[in-house]
Amino acid sequence: EATITCPGTDRIYLNNGRKGFVRYALREGYSLTPVYGFGETDTFSNVQGMWGFRYWLNSGTFEIPAVWGLGHWLCPILPRREKLRIVYGTPLHLPRIPNPTQEEVDKWVVSSSSQP
Repeated sequence: EATITCPGTDRIYLNNGRKGFVRYALREGYSLTPVYGFGETDTFSNVQGMWGFRYWLNSGTFEIPAVWGLGHWLCPILPRREKLRIVYGTPLHLPRIPNPTQEEVDKWVVSSSSQP
């Protein structure tokens, strides 16, 4: 996500390989609530370009974000003060399945990503 961040632009990156949180929620019978923060990309600036190299760094088992974040002018590792708007979606209530199969996990991943 940090690799494709660009100030003033909101993008959503869904990685279908990351399903562990759904498996955990199914094991415990938790609800999943989609949350998104608008304006978050304006808190830091990063260098744009070298996209192929940056994606390559993020394609392996050990992912390295190729980002040089610049935040507050006085201390660049701190974020800039920007207005953030946080929105919440409708919770998706999952059943409690002590040992969910991969098919059950996949079913709920599709259900959670198709919610409005």
